[in-house]
Amino acid sequence: MLDPYAIAAAAAPAAAASDGAWFVGGAVRDTLLHRLCDDVDLVVAGDAEAFAHALADALGGAAFSFSERFSAWRIACPGGHVDVAPLRGASIDDDLRGRDFTINAIARPLGGPSAALIDPCGGLADLRARRLTPCGPGSLEDDPVRVVRLARLRYEFDLAPAAGLEEAARGAAGGLA
Repeated sequence: MLDPYAIAAAAAPAAAASDGAWFVGGAVRDTLLHRLCDDVDLVVAGDAEAFAHALADALGGAAFSFSERFSAWRIACPGGHVDVAPLRGASIDDDLRGRDFTINAIARPLGGPSAALIDPCGGLADLRARRLTPCGPGSLEDDPVRVVRLARLRYEFDLAPAAGLEEAARGAAGGLA
C-alpha cells in the first residue's frame, strides 16, 4: 500500500518547481474513509512528465506514459502506482468539476494532512450521506467507462445512486461499445 504523506514528502521538490500539485480522486476519498490505497492520483499545474520523472526518482520507481489522450504518466513503485496528470482547465476547481463523481472530485494540496480540502462539487457531503452523484449532467456521456465505475463504486462503498443516475447510466451504456 502507498502512504500519501510519504508521497507528498517525496514530491516536495517537484511540487515546488510547479505552479501547484494536488492529490485527487480515490486517494483523497480513501484517506477520508481511513482506507489504504495502492493507487494515488496527482494533478499538477505545469509539466506532468517532468513532475512524474522527478517523483519516480524520489520514490525509486519508474515513470511511463499512461494516457496520451490526457497526457498522464504512471509511476510504478513499491506498494502500488502513482498517476500524474496535468491540470485540466484553468484551475483545480475546473479540473474537479470535470471528473466523474463528486466523491472523486475532492483535492488536497500536497502540503500535507493539514492542507485544506478543495471540494467544489460537494463530495464530502455525498460521502457522509453515502450518495453517489455525478459531477455534472454529461458526466457519463463524457466517458462511458464511468458507467462501469458507477457500478463498482456503488457496491464497493455501499452508496445510493442520486436521483436519475441509474437512468443516465442506461442511456450512456451504449457508448461502452
